[in-house]
Amino acid sequence: MNINRKSAEKIIGISLVIWSFIVLYYNIITFKYIIEITNLSWEEISLFKITKNYHFQFIIAILNLASGILLILSKRIGWMGSVVMSIVNGLGFIIFLWPLNTDESIHNEMTNSELLMFSSIIILFFIFGLVLLNKVFRKKYQPTKNTWVIITLIIIILCADKILIN
Repeated sequence: MNINRKSAEKIIGISLVIWSFIVLYYNIITFKYIIEITNLSWEEISLFKITKNYHFQFIIAILNLASGILLILSKRIGWMGSVVMSIVNGLGFIIFLWPLNTDESIHNEMTNSELLMFSSIIILFFIFGLVLLNKVFRKKYQPTKNTWVIITLIIIILCADKILIN
């Protein structure tokens, strides 16, 4: 199967940009909801606690946005970032869904359609990652050993941040 590299770059890049806006929108709505239900004023909000509790979601959104734009522009760092973000987004959903295996109350609250949607998103992001790792892209961007080390380290750091800090 031939992959039209330019089309795949555009589709994946646009998908990552759209995903970043979805994540940012969800984070803003969630943050607004939390402020409303707790009746906090802006003076009572701790910037440290907000940063500690919500930094991952904002970092992911910004990295998705930057990676998607740079991939659309056919930049090597955009390819690297898009590989990382595709894998991290897929793994992030797996980490998000992991409590389903251990907490029966969460399993009962999630509908089959929600589970199907999350599973589809996981598969889609892993497909993006696999497409970007295809020979056509490796030939164009010519990754070195250092490139693979950087990609691996960023994936490990982001996943560790999600698991250990959040």
